[in-house]
This record gives sequence, structure tokens and C-alpha cells, in this order.
Amino acid sequence: MNQEILLKRETLAKEICAQLNNFVDLQNTLSLIIQQIKEMANVEAISIRLFEEGDYPYFVHEGFPESFIKAENSILAHKTHDASDSNESLQLDCLCGKVIRGNVDSLKDYYTEKGSYYTNNSSENTASLLANETDVNIRNHCNACGYESVGLFPIKSREEKIGLIQLNDKRQNVFTQDLVEFMEMIGEQIGTAVENAMLYDKLKLKNTELENSVGRLSEMQDQLLEAKKMTALADMVAGMAHEIYAPLSQAFSSTSESLRIAYDLAEKDTGYFSEINSLSLESKKALKQIEDVQALIRSFKSIAIDQFQESRQLINLKVFINDVIKVLKPSLPKIEVNYTIYCADKIEFMSYSGALSQILSQLIHNSYQHGFKTNKGEIIITCSVASGFIKIVYSDNGRGLEPGIKHKIFEPFFSTQRKQNS
Repeated sequence: MNQEILLKRETLAKEICAQLNNFVDLQNTLSLIIQQIKEMANVEAISIRLFEEGDYPYFVHEGFPESFIKAENSILAHKTHDASDSNESLQLDCLCGKVIRGNVDSLKDYYTEKGSYYTNNSSENTASLLANETDVNIRNHCNACGYESVGLFPIKSREEKIGLIQLNDKRQNVFTQDLVEFMEMIGEQIGTAVENAMLYDKLKLKNTELENSVGRLSEMQDQLLEAKKMTALADMVAGMAHEIYAPLSQAFSSTSESLRIAYDLAEKDTGYFSEINSLSLESKKALKQIEDVQALIRSFKSIAIDQFQESRQLINLKVFINDVIKVLKPSLPKIEVNYTIYCADKIEFMSYSGALSQILSQLIHNSYQHGFKTNKGEIIITCSVASGFIKIVYSDNGRGLEPGIKHKIFEPFFSTQRKQNS
């Protein structure tokens, strides 16, 4: 072989090995490599097939007409083949399939010991192929397209053949023994790069899965910590409610006793009728106020603790809505607002009371903050049951939304009063 040609191939082999280190961008790397091989070997067309989704389509190609690529892209023998099968069980057509599968007889003069196929005269070789290769469907499309010199060189990884390099030319006698050996060596180098690329992709996938798992674990830890905080807060609320409720109960008992004594004195002619009557009226008023405070504390305890708990419970909708309103009223702006609740007494269901109380609280706060611009307002809550679903309609007589911003009402953090920090 010419010394200059040998030197060029050695230099190209070194360049290709260096380029194959960039297995992250494999397609661009292989596109560049086949252009260099095409120029060095002085062939019309070159391509690389790689395993993908149950087939060995062209991964990169140069010099082949698009009609040829389209016709020969798949080498599956059965188009109904399940792409989920492994590449070891595929039934492949033509000589490409035999070379990829490694099912070749190196004693035949068109195969090499390393499993490659090449011919310098496909027209003469076709009869021999049809006679000898009876275990595979010989398409003979290369010869039909006028390619006389055809070479198929396996791309090997450490475990299996994962594709091939194809060189075609319409001239005869393109392949020399040294060119065949050079292409077989390049096939092995590309196989290593492809294997590294597949390992890299698997590693990236595993890293992504690991990052997602760590992210989910972190979220679960945050949720657990938040749940612990909420549980502690719920316990504190329950404790505070108990501490307030206990002296109220004592005050209720004392006031009740005072009222009883006043009634007893009223039945006797003590001469203090006016004073006793005044004491009775004040005691009745005090009892009513204590009962109101006790009811408010019971509602506050129920609603506040429910917001921190995620367990499902039986909810009476009308009672629940009234409890939420009762708890919110002391903290709302001092605006005269009339509440109208249209809800049957017997609407009951199992759900998460905390979520529902938060929704109602936000709607009521929104009406006060954004809807009512006068000292009077009205909130109407209508509840109904139909086809197994409960429908809750909330409305107020506030100023409403401008048509231009209605589509934004469910956007996170959207506010019509951003400049007022609300």
C-alpha cells in the first residue's frame, strides 16, 4: 500500500479516536466522522446504522439519496414486530441483518473473519448470494440502485453488535484489503463510543431519577415537619381554648347561682325589689354574654384545629358555614354586612373540614377587602345537592371584577391591589 495513504489513514484513525471521546453529542460526532471517512476512502455514500426502538435505522448518512434512505431505513423482517423486544430476538432482513446479527460464514469469500461483508461487483455477486444465503431475505436494493461496491462493517461493543457502517459506490473495485481492515477497526472504535454514550445516557437517567427521589424525599420531610408544627399548633389552640373555657364555665355557674338567689329573694318581701330586679336583669345579660363567648370558643376550637388536621370527618354544611362566619367576624373590618345562608339542615358529607374552612375564609376576607367599598354589604351562600354532588355558590354585592382581569383570578399571587401590598 502507498506509504502516503497509510500515513493518512493512521492520522485519520487517531483523529477519529479523539473525536469519539465526545460521546455526549454522538450524532454530530459521527456525522463529522463519516464525512472524513467518505473523503479518505473516496466513496460515493456512507452511513451508520444503530439500534433504536426495536430496529436498526440509519443514525447518520452522507451521499445516499433520500429515496434510498427511506426505502432501506428499516431492516426488520416483520413490520408487525413488537418494538419492546430486545435486539437479540429481532428478525432482520438482508445482509445488513446478517452482519449485525453476526450470522455469517467467514469461509465464504464475501465475508471476513471479523464478520464484515464486502463486494467489488454486486452484479456478479448477487447470484451467489441468492443461492447461498437462503436463511435471510436478500432485498438486493443496493444493486438495483446501481451500487457495485458495497461494504458492511459491524459496529461492536464489548457485549454485542449494535450496528454497522455501510459504504456504497457505483464503481467497481473500490475495496482493498487494507481499507476493509481499516473500516473494521473504525467499527470497533465507534462501538466503544456508542457503548459509552449509552452508559452516559443511563447514568443521566439514573441521576435524574435520584434527583427526583431526593426532591420527593425533601418535600416529604418538609411536609412532615410542617405537619408536626401544625399538630403542635393545634394542641396549643386546644389548650388555650380549654384554659379560656374553664373560667368561663365557672363564671357561668356563679352567675347562674346569683340569678337563682335573685329569684329566691324576689319571692320574699325584703323591701329591695328594685335592686333585686336590677340584679336579675344584669345576671341574665351576663349569662347570655357568657353563652355567646362559650359558643364562639367552641366554634373557634373546631374551625382552627380542623385547619391543621387532614383527617376526613362528617360535616354538617349549614352548621359548618355558620361556625366559620362566627369565628371570622371579630377579626373582620367593622363594616355592616348581612349574611344570608340558603342551606338545608341535613346536608352532611365526609370531607376535609380544614380545606373547606380555608376556602370560605379566603372568600369572605376577599369580599371585605376588595368587594365592599361602602359601610354596607351582603354575602349570600347557597348550597344544593344534585346527582351526588354538593354545589356551593358564593356571591356578594361588591363591586365585582373588571372584564379584563377575570381570566387571571386563578393565577398564583395575582392581586388587584398589588400597589397597596394586598
